[in-house]
Amino acid sequence: MSRESKEASMTQHTPGRWIASQYMDTAEWGILSENNVIVVGLSSRISEANARLIAAAPEMYQFCREMSALSDPYLKPWASVARALLARIEGEKT
Repeated sequence: MSRESKEASMTQHTPGRWIASQYMDTAEWGILSENNVIVVGLSSRISEANARLIAAAPEMYQFCREMSALSDPYLKPWASVARALLARIEGEKT
């Protein structure tokens, strides 16, 4: 897959910031965008901890993109980890 194709497919996700949201006082959690678009529907199978982790995904993705571009020799190992995570996120075979 070309870099342009990957970037196009990655831009199809609902833009962040995402918010973990509990439905009333039930055990159901979902993920909403700031515009209240449902990213992940309500489910009692999603725990609060998982909902919060999923909601942080856009910021974690951006962090990985920024870390992967670092060229400081002291941060090189972390940049490599970030590139490996981006490869998993973008569906590359590693």
